[in-house]
Amino acid sequence: MNFRRNFERIFLMTQVVVDALAIAAACLAGFELVQLGYQTELRWPTGEYAVVFSWVLVVTLTTFAATGMYSTRKSLLNISEFERLGKSVLISALVVFSLMFLLREPAKPATEPWLRSIEEWIFVRTENVARYIVVIAYLLLFGLVAMERFGFFKIIQAAHRRGIGHHHVLIVGRAPPARRSRRS
Repeated sequence: MNFRRNFERIFLMTQVVVDALAIAAACLAGFELVQLGYQTELRWPTGEYAVVFSWVLVVTLTTFAATGMYSTRKSLLNISEFERLGKSVLISALVVFSLMFLLREPAKPATEPWLRSIEEWIFVRTENVARYIVVIAYLLLFGLVAMERFGFFKIIQAAHRRGIGHHHVLIVGRAPPARRSRRS
């Protein structure tokens, strides 16, 4: 695989993986920040927290893709990228909190064993999940992904200075717009 020819594709795949790692790190950091206030040992989120954090990961990555965060077109100053990031994080948080409300375990469980097993598979005891931990995770998520995106922006700039990721353009004509395009 030619790196120069497939720069955008490789870069976007890398960006998805690094976004996923940043989201997971934000969830773990939010969980640990709160846990450290109550105990001195570190723990991994299990049970309901693991389920909710997996929702955060999947919903956020899906929202990033839906809002154009994985577009190959980038703005010059990267401002639109951070606007999309803010919208994506807000939409993702609203979807996750909606899931936490809609998929919470019913107050009265089913009486039939087969129906109870389906309920256990679908519903989560989200009443055991502290909402402020998820809010802290989303705040950290915004900060980590913003820093990561800024780093990627700098990498793209350095690659373009070396001629990597450029597209060749044929300019036809000698009119003033063609001359301006050629100069830039």
